[in-house]
Amino acid sequence: MLFNDPVTNALLVATPGQAPVPFTSYLLADPACLTPSAAPLSTPHSSSFLDLDGDCMPDLFLTKANGTYEIYNQVQVNGTQLFCLVQTDAFSGALVSFADMDRDGMPDMVFFDQGSIFTLYNKR
Repeated sequence: MLFNDPVTNALLVATPGQAPVPFTSYLLADPACLTPSAAPLSTPHSSSFLDLDGDCMPDLFLTKANGTYEIYNQVQVNGTQLFCLVQTDAFSGALVSFADMDRDGMPDMVFFDQGSIFTLYNKR
């Protein structure tokens, strides 16, 4: 589970039976990865684990309080699952979901913004 620390606003990861750890401990240290914003998750926020790049590993989509979204691809390094921030941009929509809207086998993004529903089709 992902959540904001109520004191520090840091993004934390909670797993059953273990103390929460900072999400930054799951980030791949690689020059090809973008630098995540320090902003906490938006309230309300959208987060989804789903395969966005077609490698059969769950990637991560987050909305942040600074009005952006972040997409992290999951990668395996020496048997450890890590995340690499590959895309971030301004985003004003609050409610986001993913579904295969065009039946091509890839998840498409559906979101609600300013009283309308929008669909962004994944064309990978």
